Amino acid sequence: MADESNADLLLQKAECLAAYGRHLAHSMGGRTSQWQNVVCCDAGLASAYRNLVVPLRPVSVVAAKELAVHLARFYDSRRKWALWSVFSLDLAGTDFEHSCSDTLSMRRPQPSPVMNTPDVAGLVIREVTDDADVKLFEQVRETANGRVPVIAAGSRLDDRILGNGYHLWLGLLNGLAVATAAIFESDAVSMVKSISTLPGFRHRGIGSAMTVHAVSMSNKPAILDSSLDAAGLYARVGFEEVGRVQFWGRKSPEWQARTKLMANE
Repeated sequence: MADESNADLLLQKAECLAAYGRHLAHSMGGRTSQWQNVVCCDAGLASAYRNLVVPLRPVSVVAAKELAVHLARFYDSRRKWALWSVFSLDLAGTDFEHSCSDTLSMRRPQPSPVMNTPDVAGLVIREVTDDADVKLFEQVRETANGRVPVIAAGSRLDDRILGNGYHLWLGLLNGLAVATAAIFESDAVSMVKSISTLPGFRHRGIGSAMTVHAVSMSNKPAILDSSLDAAGLYARVGFEEVGRVQFWGRKSPEWQARTKLMANE
């Protein structure tokens, strides 16, 4: 990665996130918008983290005030969204607030030494190809992350998301779905996502197997987000930290009176 500046890496990551957000929105019959260098995606889903707002450049405090007005107009007051920034932002005193802990941004260059998927006895990795598998994928991932699966009609992903660079896999251990992995390919990089293993099946090498399998499905450099706890797992398969991802949401009460009634229209 020595031939690429950190600024180039951050821009590639931001553009990939924006492409991913657009893919979800367009696949699910939603909408997208771009305000200056910020891409806004509304997939119409219950989870804020699937209705992405992605800056392609750093956002200043002055611009954040105008951005809040744009978001109030684009998303209705009931729609959740989350701003994902690969750039370090200081939006204190604006209508935004940190919505959760930052994550590590990690990257694995290509070409890299080819790795075989670790052999885990009984593990079969199967690509998701239909709506029933998407539903099962969602159940496993949400359960693994300690969240109640959101599978009600209209609030979850379905098989419309498959293809166009987005691939999902289930890890089945002796026929039981216990793990997930996904990649989304943009022009420059492939983004590894949704690496998860059910609690009772961890520390068996399944997470590493799922990660290596996803990475091996693309010949592009791979990027991913990682918690501090999982960074060691990804480092063992060739990833290294290149930055942080910040998450920002709207500040209450009632999103600052819906940003002063959309700045008086």
